[in-house]
Amino acid sequence: MCRLIYLLFLFSFFLVFIFPKGNVAHKDNPRVGRKMAFLFAQTELHEINVANPPYTVFNFATEAASMYDMVEDETKILHKKAMRRFRQDLGEKKDRASKLLSDVLRRSLHFFQHE
Repeated sequence: MCRLIYLLFLFSFFLVFIFPKGNVAHKDNPRVGRKMAFLFAQTELHEINVANPPYTVFNFATEAASMYDMVEDETKILHKKAMRRFRQDLGEKKDRASKLLSDVLRRSLHFFQHE
């Protein structure tokens, strides 16, 4: 009886764990994977309206130049924002420092006048 249980367990183990892995390995067939990846790339390129395969050096250079211009413009905008914020912070710090200094001077003047 014990041997029959072990035999059933072994058979179910092979049935459940070994045989499905064979099917999974079949799904990862390199030919099928390449075909599906190419199909995905074609649909993605079609959806985002990328240029057709005769992609010339002129097209690449034009895109690179326009991308460089866009990045440069974005960098200038960010630099202007950062400088504006820096000037604003600097102005606030100057005002706070001048108020603190005038308060200290006023209190020290008041202190020495009452002596």
